[in-house]
Amino acid sequence: MVLQIEDCIDVLKVLFPNFDVLLLFEHSCGHDRQQEHGLNIENMSKGYGGKQSRLCSSIIKEVDGYLGSFN
Repeated sequence: MVLQIEDCIDVLKVLFPNFDVLLLFEHSCGHDRQQEHGLNIENMSKGYGGKQSRLCSSIIKEVDGYLGSFN
């Protein structure tokens, strides 16, 4: 995220050289908004075995660009 912010600031400095850049972020309630069966470290087993959360099924498609190496 830091690299993305730096890129945004660089672009804004080029587009608006006479202005100062101020970016505000609101992270106060981001962690309490989770799906009922989403991954959460608090609900994960810390050792081998034990009760596991119900996992949602996933579909892995064999489509070009959907799965593979990331540059």
